[in-house]
Amino acid sequence: MKTTIQKSKIIDLRPINVNKSDGGQYNALRRILSRMDKPGYICFGKKDETGRMTQEFFDANTLRNSIGFGNLHIAGQNVYFCPSLLQTSDSRKKINVGYLTCCFVDLDYQKMPEHKDRTPDEMSALVMERCKKYKMPLPTMIISTGHGLHVYWVLQELLAASYLPVWDEVQAQIVSEFKSFGADYAAKDAVRFLRVPGTVNTKDSDDIKPVYMTYESPRMNYIKWTAMYNWAKKRHRNMWVASVRKVVRGLKPDTPLYQLDMCLKNGKVCPPANFEYKPFIENAPSDTVKTCEYKKEPNHIQNRNETPEQMSARISKSGLTVNVMRLKDLETLFTVRHGEMTGCRELFLFYYRDALARVGYSKKVQLEKIREMNQKFTEPLPDNEVLTIANQTLYYLAKSETLIKNLHITEEEQMFMETICTQEEKKRRRFAKNKHGISNDERVKRNCDMILQCLALGMSYREIGEKVGMTARSVSNYVHKYDLKNKGALACAKTITEKEIAERELSDDTKKAAKEFAKQAVDSLKEKANVLVKDSTFRMTQKQKEELVARLLLVLKSHVINIAEKMAMVAYDFFKELGITLSVGKKPMKILQQHPVQTVLLRLIPGLKGDFEQNSIATRFFEAACAA
Repeated sequence: MKTTIQKSKIIDLRPINVNKSDGGQYNALRRILSRMDKPGYICFGKKDETGRMTQEFFDANTLRNSIGFGNLHIAGQNVYFCPSLLQTSDSRKKINVGYLTCCFVDLDYQKMPEHKDRTPDEMSALVMERCKKYKMPLPTMIISTGHGLHVYWVLQELLAASYLPVWDEVQAQIVSEFKSFGADYAAKDAVRFLRVPGTVNTKDSDDIKPVYMTYESPRMNYIKWTAMYNWAKKRHRNMWVASVRKVVRGLKPDTPLYQLDMCLKNGKVCPPANFEYKPFIENAPSDTVKTCEYKKEPNHIQNRNETPEQMSARISKSGLTVNVMRLKDLETLFTVRHGEMTGCRELFLFYYRDALARVGYSKKVQLEKIREMNQKFTEPLPDNEVLTIANQTLYYLAKSETLIKNLHITEEEQMFMETICTQEEKKRRRFAKNKHGISNDERVKRNCDMILQCLALGMSYREIGEKVGMTARSVSNYVHKYDLKNKGALACAKTITEKEIAERELSDDTKKAAKEFAKQAVDSLKEKANVLVKDSTFRMTQKQKEELVARLLLVLKSHVINIAEKMAMVAYDFFKELGITLSVGKKPMKILQQHPVQTVLLRLIPGLKGDFEQNSIATRFFEAACAA
């Protein structure tokens, strides 16, 4: 609700020019509030010693007049303000934003090893150098928050909320630009709370720091929105060109970006298929931006006569498998990062609580697990914030794209997860076992199609092999397996003409017929055998495997005493660590003849079950056996 300055617990009125050492508070607020010449509200917040945030909403016109007279004073600990102009005094939500006043970035540079010993003035100088290097508009002001910097680009004119999607992309580009300076990706939204100069930062009670201005534009430098947009658009293109330069073979690392960009536009250089350029968003208002009148209906709300446990059971009925996998992926992400979740701790715990509820954990167990997870963070959240997250009743199953964006999950981290991955990563996994980069179905159908076309032209197996890229024996196997010479020849004979054979060039109709027959032949054989191509690995019966393992142990027995007993003990302990419990019998050979152990032992025989890969289960088992 709206608060008057006289009743405010955050803002005080003081006589003009009584306290000039305000840490740049007057100049900072004057630069931002003077832009707010539209009706609306400004939100200030203050966090108490327990971590509880108190918010107050003030009329923008009243504050603008007070700062103009110079009698507006804000002091105290942990005081924040929202730089956007809100439509109403109901809430500080994105749907309540009326106008945008600036672009900004939060730099937690003290968390970066290469910058943690620098002073705020030194970091401000580095920020200015980075802006000049990449031809970025110079900041209007830079605020030292005690443990980092807030960099502002105050806009010349207010930007309507309909431009929020464009503004968000520009903000993301700014954060990406200052990533090496510790830019906080989670602190870039339009309703973010930023610290007020002239106040005190008591986040670390043992190291209390003042908040003050380190840099101010010598002139009343306000940035045109088109200048910020054009820079972000150009930088987006340059970063893509730089990534192409790394992956395209034959390009020198020092190739100028503008030259490579011209070659890409002219088609002289072709980027890989997974490096297609995604155009930057257009600088135009959006009709899909939700206003404060829009009320989103949550997907799952706790009914009045329903307990939290009943709600968890109800919403976990659908997608049980994906819920368990999502929970496992979040725990995997935490493990891969070694507890370093700074910048997305609140969002991570929110998604973690949601996954726990969907799996079916009770409210009490959810709180215990969230607290346990929070304590493992390198920088744990206060307990009151953990309670706020645990007590929420809204459940939201986020998309993988949303999780990747909000939790800043890299491509390397996605490789360890089952469900949280991009479409490119899913495609990479599907084709990982195929050196041709396509699925086995597509590869076999393509080969059959090409072989059938060559047969229709009267080519020999050797000529076909040279054209298709395989041996004559492989061509012969394809022909006999899929009956390309009999039924396939008849399928093409219906469309092929003598002119095509004479000119050794098939028409589109013949090519289409060959392609359709190849598809039908492969699909029908797959349905019959339930496999596409027989596994080339040598197949043995269970009795043959047992005999081979026994012979292997017999050879080892001549070199090591009691090899069977020792190998059985190693196998039991080794597979128990992997979560596989072997049945224990009176004879050690009973353990060694079980399927998991048998598979590993057979992989120790060179050339029988494939290559001896580094860090594989077989390698680790062999090392454990040698150590024993």
